[in-house]
Amino acid sequence: MPFLRAELHLDYALAGLHATMFAAGAVAVGAAGERLTARVGRAGSVRLGALGTGLALALLAAAHSPVLSLLAAAVLGVGATVLVTTAQTLLADRDAAHQRTALVEAGIVSSVSGSAAGWLIGTLQQAGAGWRAALLLPVLAAVALSVWRPGTRPEVAAAPASGRPSQPLPRAFWRSWGLVFAIVTVEWGLSFWGAAYLTTRGLAPEAAARTFSAYLLALLAGRLLGGVVIRRVRASTPQVIGAALAVTAAGFTVFWLAPVSGWRAAGLIVTGLGVANLYPLGLSLALAAAPDAQDLASTRITLAVGVAILLAPLALGALADRLDLQVAYGLVPAALLGAALLLDRRPPPG
Repeated sequence: MPFLRAELHLDYALAGLHATMFAAGAVAVGAAGERLTARVGRAGSVRLGALGTGLALALLAAAHSPVLSLLAAAVLGVGATVLVTTAQTLLADRDAAHQRTALVEAGIVSSVSGSAAGWLIGTLQQAGAGWRAALLLPVLAAVALSVWRPGTRPEVAAAPASGRPSQPLPRAFWRSWGLVFAIVTVEWGLSFWGAAYLTTRGLAPEAAARTFSAYLLALLAGRLLGGVVIRRVRASTPQVIGAALAVTAAGFTVFWLAPVSGWRAAGLIVTGLGVANLYPLGLSLALAAAPDAQDLASTRITLAVGVAILLAPLALGALADRLDLQVAYGLVPAALLGAALLLDRRPPPG
């Protein structure tokens, strides 16, 4: 986004609208994506999602006006979300113990891929090839996925052709839906405004960016560590989520209220370690609550993610304009408390 913003001379509002367009695409898939899966199957959803993602990245590479780049963001929101939603469902087709491990490890792959993408974009821009050249690799990967043909393993039965399940999603799922919404609110509230908050505490923008990078590194470290711990710890998923929420709350309190910049950096690291695996674990809990409607459950979880991405940065920004960012950041502990209250610690039936 910094390179696109500089080339197209975008102001902050127009640059931020790209995230809104992406989230709107995710919301659209979350509201009705199971109908696509019911019609074309999971393998077909992968191919169509990959095709949409490749098209969006090609549009972004060719974008020399905000109209085209905003269209690319919306198409990317749809295509990438179809891919992610289908991948979530495929990973959910396993017993509960392996399911949560697979989802956590998928989070590790996502973090590593995101870090590699940022490195590739920066490297090619510095080398003179330009950031647009970095989009070639994911476009090629998307094309490869769009012509992918699965092996012989039969797909797990999807929803009926109408896209509507025979029974509504259970109450336990909707509790987990709210949990995921709260978790994503915390993640995006931190990611979108964290560096800006550090500047309100007296750091220069460059120092704030460097300090906030500790949080991003802690996210990656937490996911790598979580993949190992979850394999070895016999605690239930709600117990692990509860512990991670406690770690996140402790770290955020230090980051939010500490008077010294060193303590704030330490709080960011602890927060990142706590937040790292909250989403995949919440996702695992939600999918486990609807074993007979995995496609529908996965798309509705995507709806929670999209709505949280749309609302969390806007709500924090609006509160910060009326009050200040430190007061507005009270939304984060409120979301953590909401997540803790929604966490169902009862063992699943059967």
